[in-house]
Amino acid sequence: METELRKSNITIVKDFTEDISEVIFDLGQIEQVLLNLLVNAKHALCDNQSDGKIILKTAETKENIIISVIDNGIGIKQEYIDKIFQPFFSTKGAYGKSKIPGTGLGLSVSLGIIENHHGTLSVDSEEGKGTTFTITLPKTSCARPVNPMSRMLNDQYHDQPPDHCIPHQPYRRSATILIVDDEEYLRNALCDILAAEGYNLIPAEDGETAINLFKSSNFDLVLMDIMMPGIDGFETIKILRNINPDVKIIILSGSTHCITDNSLEENDIQGVVFKPFELEKLMALISKVLEEEQVVQ
Repeated sequence: METELRKSNITIVKDFTEDISEVIFDLGQIEQVLLNLLVNAKHALCDNQSDGKIILKTAETKENIIISVIDNGIGIKQEYIDKIFQPFFSTKGAYGKSKIPGTGLGLSVSLGIIENHHGTLSVDSEEGKGTTFTITLPKTSCARPVNPMSRMLNDQYHDQPPDHCIPHQPYRRSATILIVDDEEYLRNALCDILAAEGYNLIPAEDGETAINLFKSSNFDLVLMDIMMPGIDGFETIKILRNINPDVKIIILSGSTHCITDNSLEENDIQGVVFKPFELEKLMALISKVLEEEQVVQ
């Protein structure tokens, strides 16, 4: 990200401990955490800030490896500190000064990844002065951490002793899913999350795009928003059913008034999830529908 940060007049300082111990972690997952924290730090720096700086620092103790991402940006309001790791809570857009909307998933996913490595992710921030995120990773770690997407909302997981590796119960793999939603941030977030579970994802921003994709590809499942500009969700579903009557469809909707028992039966809908939803429940529903269980939540 260094080149991208320089374009925004942000200086990145690397303060790395030499000869740090070698420990087995999931490289892709740790990279995802660092990317999330660096992106957050970039967004925390004001556009007109001339001294924007991000420090990426490593340290080591007898038992842990410590990574810190430090910025001198706008900071986080104290009333938000206890909420920032909650899924779908974002200080970007409606809650903060940033013009860039946030999905509210980056930090909750990052927390899940670090906890699955039996580490901690903490934050220290002062409004107007900056923020420090600190990752602490134990030197003795599971060689194969569990997938954070299926565990980060499971309260029982946090009750497990820190030296216990929990086996991941995988959902059905390699199914191809069409995600149809006009909200770009939610569409992209679902693609990222479900791809981490092993699914193949194709996004569509409206009904017309979904229909064109459906004509040229085979899909095991469609996640369909209902309230969309142009061709709405139910009209799109009717056209998709004409192309492939057997396709499984789950409705994702933020509105209850347009969904009735008759509309679900007429369109042969396999499941309904109302926004905002819990990721764990959505993924469980997807798994059940793909196993040909009729479920309406």
